[in-house]
Formats: sequence, C-alpha cells, structure tokens
Amino acid sequence: MKPITKPVPSAEETINGNGTHEAPVDKMTWQGWVEIESEPANFNLMLKEYGVKGVRVKEVWSLDGLDILPQPVYGAILLFRYRDICVEEEAEPCPYSLWFANQTAENACATTALLNLMLNVPEVDLGEPLTQFKQFTKGFTSVLRGQEIANFEFIKKIHNSWAKKTDILNANLCMQNSYDARNKPTRKRKASEAVDDDEDVPYHFIAFVPVEGSVWRLDGLDKEPSRIGDVTDAGWLSVAVERIGAIMASVEDIGYTLLAIVRDPVEDLKEALASNLASMKELEGKEGVEGQREALEAEQLRIQASISEEEWELEEEEAKVKARRHDYVPLVDAWVRELAGKGVLKELLEGDA
Repeated sequence: MKPITKPVPSAEETINGNGTHEAPVDKMTWQGWVEIESEPANFNLMLKEYGVKGVRVKEVWSLDGLDILPQPVYGAILLFRYRDICVEEEAEPCPYSLWFANQTAENACATTALLNLMLNVPEVDLGEPLTQFKQFTKGFTSVLRGQEIANFEFIKKIHNSWAKKTDILNANLCMQNSYDARNKPTRKRKASEAVDDDEDVPYHFIAFVPVEGSVWRLDGLDKEPSRIGDVTDAGWLSVAVERIGAIMASVEDIGYTLLAIVRDPVEDLKEALASNLASMKELEGKEGVEGQREALEAEQLRIQASISEEEWELEEEEAKVKARRHDYVPLVDAWVRELAGKGVLKELLEGDA
C-alpha cells in the first residue's frame, strides 16, 4: 500500500512565526508601510506613478560633484543612520509658504521626505493627484498632513508596491515587538552590560529644499521644519551641502545615500530640438545658407540621439525596478514544498551530509 503523505501547503499560504499557516496578506490592502531602498530608480518610478512630470532623481556620489548634476537642482534627500540632530535654534513654526508634514506612520519616511520636497517646488508639474492633495491639505497642521499621507491609499499603494510577503510579516513583527517593548516593565541595565549605540538604529530619509530665499531641512520626525540658512549668491546647494556634510561626518559608518531631484535632461533636449527645428524653418527658401543648414542638421541628429539614449536608459531602469517589485518567494516556497512532499529534498540534504 502506498503510504499516505501529508498534504503540501499551498504556495498561497504563508508560514507565521509559530510554524502554522494563515491566509496571505494583500499588499494592496495592507495598512502598514514597508521600508524602501534608496535606489534612484525607485524614486523615479514613484514620481512617474504619482503623475509628476519633468524631473529625474540622481544619486550624488560626492559632495564635490554637485556641479555636474543637471540643472536646476530642486531639492535633495538624504538617507542616513538616524541620530538626534539639535535643531532647537533652527526650528521655526511652519510658514504658510512652506508645505511640511510630520511622519505619523512607521516606515513612511521615504514617501514623507519625497512629498515634503516635491510639494515645495512650484515650477514642477505635480500631476493631478498631488496637486489636489496639496490644495486639500493647504490649511492643515503638519501632524494632520502626516495623517493624510498615511491614509492616502493612492500614495500608500505606490509605496508598498515593492513589498514582499516577508517584508509585510517582518513589518508586522517589528510593530508587535515595538508595542510589547513599550508595555513591558523596564529593567535596569547592569553596570557590566555594554551599551551598543548602533543597536537597532534605523535608517531615515530627510529632505532639503529652498523656499522663498531660505533653505530648509524637512525631517518628518521633527515637530517643526528647520531653517538652516539663506540662499546665497552661490545658490542654495552650498548652504545645504554644509549641513549635509556635517550629518555625514556624524555617522561613523558609510551608511548614507544622497539623492538629488533635478530637471529631467530630456526636457532641455526637447527644447533644444524645438529651437533647432524653428531655425531650420527660417532657412527654408533662402540661398547661400547650405553651411548653416548642414550644421543645424548635424545638431538635430545629435539632439535626437541624446533624447533616444536618455529615454532608453530610463526605460531599462524602469523595467529593472518593476522586476524587483515581483515577489518570487511564493514560487520558491512552492518549489521547495513540492520537493519536500516527494522526498527529493530529504535525499538532497542527506546526500550533502
């Protein structure tokens, strides 16, 4: 008689911490927020799906290399291992001209920083969803704005589109552990016990942006925005770089990333192409301008090639990001369970022993 084997759990089931199974969590309806990697491509796709037009996110490898960035630079986002930064002398009540939101949801710092930056750049086309959101929250306090971000399903779905089932389970576990820790009686630390300053220190995103002649550091965990200086003749970046450099120097490891939000180079190239075509049109019917026409034709080919290169690079980047959104864990889980159910996994493990 063929032995009765235990049914292999479906790939649509998820193992919880107790080894039992429960229905999977749908990331599109999940109420939490997952951490987002500081890849420029991730932020580029987020902005595109928000509906923002004409901007690009670039990684800054050195504070000395800001001059090579496409201009203008609208703002910057810094990811660093979080440390308390003394801002009492810089914190100011949020002026009416500045849009600032507190971070009210755990793990929402990337989206909070991005919105705190983009909603303070009037020359950029934000698209209908963000434009309406900015108008709707215009008279809100920073706390209420943070709560509206946490409750804005459109924003949350884009943020959580990178979530894997394991990410969701880990986030839920962290929230549960945080709740348990807050409600657990504190134990006095023995003098002999070492204190690890980096123990469970999370990474955090903050934004830097110029608004009406002032440079602001916008940290959703701060009660108020911090005015760090005036825009000088050298530009706002020189003021921001000094502060960013100080924060980087305070981080003992190299665990930081600096992103710049700039004007999309394709926009300038399209404007150059339009100017080129206009110049070509002016030469129609004229004699003795063959040299000018040939120069314009050569320039036109160069511009078109540059546009194609930029668009191809963006398409390739977007394809890779969308691939990273796919959750392969259920597939691997089903494959391993199928091997285990047929006894193949046991043979493989015993063969390596």
